[in-house]
Amino acid sequence: MQRHERLEQDVKVALSDIILHEVKNPSVTGLISVTDVKITSDQKYAKVYLSIFGKQNKQKVIDALKKASRIYS
Repeated sequence: MQRHERLEQDVKVALSDIILHEVKNPSVTGLISVTDVKITSDQKYAKVYLSIFGKQNKQKVIDALKKASRIYS
């Protein structure tokens, strides 16, 4: 595995752990999986792909995660 792929995998695992254990927003419910992470070659940006299962409003969950991301950046 190349260094870049390993970094993407490490970010994927770290984000999964943060969502599971540290995000305390009541809007973030259901089963949320980080399915993939793509990081630009200059490592300035990452695109995170999520899978959200459950009956809740998926856009509400995404908005809550975006709001929580400001706390951890």
